Amino acid sequence: MWLSRTELLDVFGPSISTASPEDWARHRKVLATPFMNESIMRNVWDESIRQTQQMLESWDTLGILSSVAADTRTLSLNVLAAIGFRQVFDFRGSKKAKASEGVGGLSYRDSLMIVLDNVILIMLIPRKYLTYSWLPAWMRRIGLAGNEFQRHMEGMVEEETQSLAQGENSSGNLISSLVRALNTRQKDRTKGMSIEEIYGNLFVINFAGHDTTANTLAFALLLLVAYPEVQDWVGEELYQVLKSTAGDELESWDYGVLFPKLVRCRSIMVSFSTLYLKYDTDRSYTA
Repeated sequence: MWLSRTELLDVFGPSISTASPEDWARHRKVLATPFMNESIMRNVWDESIRQTQQMLESWDTLGILSSVAADTRTLSLNVLAAIGFRQVFDFRGSKKAKASEGVGGLSYRDSLMIVLDNVILIMLIPRKYLTYSWLPAWMRRIGLAGNEFQRHMEGMVEEETQSLAQGENSSGNLISSLVRALNTRQKDRTKGMSIEEIYGNLFVINFAGHDTTANTLAFALLLLVAYPEVQDWVGEELYQVLKSTAGDELESWDYGVLFPKLVRCRSIMVSFSTLYLKYDTDRSYTA
C-alpha cells in the first residue's frame, strides 16, 4: 500500500505533521511551549550573533567556499542545535564536502546534515535497508548517518531525563519540554508524548525549521545585494539603533533593548520570507 505524503515524514516516528486530527492538539501543546518562552528568544539572539560573527570572519579570511545558501544552512543548523538541543558548535564554512567524522562516529550536527541533505531517499527507503553491505558506499553512509542521528536523539533524551530526575532546573528548551511530555504520557496515555513521537518530532522540527530559515536568510542576503536602496534603508536603522553600542563587544548587545527597535529589519525579513515562499511554490515568479 502506498504511503501518503505526510506518512513519508514518519522516518523516525509519528510527529505533529502526520498526527491525526484528534492527536494534533496534543502534539501542538507540547511543541508550542518552548517557542513561547521569551528567555529562549534571548538565547536565540545571542547564539545567532555568535554564529553570524563567525560566518563573516570565515567569509573575510577564506571566502565563500561553496555558496551563500550552504553557509546560511550551517548557521541555522548550529543555532537550532544549540537552542533546541544543547548541542553547541562553532561555524565552519560549507563546501559540499563530506561531514567530518570524529571518534565514535558522526557528530549530532554532521549526522543531521547528511540526513537533511538526503531526506528524500531516507523517506523512500527505510533506514535499515540503507546499511546493507552490498549497497554503494554513499548509500551506506546515509544509512549510517540516520542511525547515528537516532543514537544522538536517544542520548539527549536520556541525559535530560537524568537531569530532571536529579532535580536540576529545566532549561525550558525543546528537549526538556519533550522529556516532561514523556513523563506525562507515562502517567496518562491521553496526554504528553510517547518516545517514538519524541523522535519523530525532533526530526520534523529540524527538517521544517532549519531549511526554511536557512533559505529565507540566503534569499534575503541576495535580494539586499540586488536592491541597494533597500540595503541603505535598513542600514540607516541599524546605525541609529546600534550607535549607542559603538565600541561594545557584540556579546553585550542586549536582546530586550535592541530587538524591539529593529522595526525595518523585522519588516524586511517578513517580506523576504513571503517572497521566498512565493518563489519556492512558483519558480516562474519574479520579485
